[in-house]
Amino acid sequence: MTTRELIMQSALKHFLIEGYDYTSLNQIAEDVNIKKASIYYHFKNKEALLIEVVSILTEHLSDADQKAYKASDQAEIQIERWIENTIYYHQNLSLSLLNHNHELININALLYRARRENVALNAQIESFFAGRHHLIKTIINKGQSQGSINANLNQDIVAYDLLARLEGIIQLAILNPSVHLLAMRSQLYDSIWDSLKVSAAQNAPSKKKSKHYRGLDIARKW
Repeated sequence: MTTRELIMQSALKHFLIEGYDYTSLNQIAEDVNIKKASIYYHFKNKEALLIEVVSILTEHLSDADQKAYKASDQAEIQIERWIENTIYYHQNLSLSLLNHNHELININALLYRARRENVALNAQIESFFAGRHHLIKTIINKGQSQGSINANLNQDIVAYDLLARLEGIIQLAILNPSVHLLAMRSQLYDSIWDSLKVSAAQNAPSKKKSKHYRGLDIARKW
């Protein structure tokens, strides 16, 4: 790895595990075994490092989303892959950063801090989440066209709800390490798909598009 890549790797680790405000350039320099002044050859300041880190995180998650979408032409499989890819990304990121407790890392905490730090990052992060919402909405639309997803569902509401449910269970796993995402991902998918798929009752026309949509009852499943 180049010195620049090593600096980035160290910044990613410290920003995610310890937090942006609790990370110093001295720590990063010590990690990489260089002088602090050498960091400024590659990055203007600590904020410039944050911008790069956020770009890496959002690009990688967006790539994982696109891989889920391209995995199949069937909405059911695309949703399953989207859940799996998101969970695996969080899990693998934790392992790659040498988080020896194997606990998930709170990516959203860093993104929230980044929005407060930099106006350009604020727009970038908003665009990232808007892109995720659009992807899920596209999958829902495809499933409705294919006849596998209830046509009465409101695509916007469903897309936001699926994002909230998956992000919510990830945050729960961060707060409570006894929640094993990899072990429960199949049940999570089944619960989500049950709330989306077409049934005999759902085939009947309805003026209220979100009438039959059910949120995930975590207490019932786990």
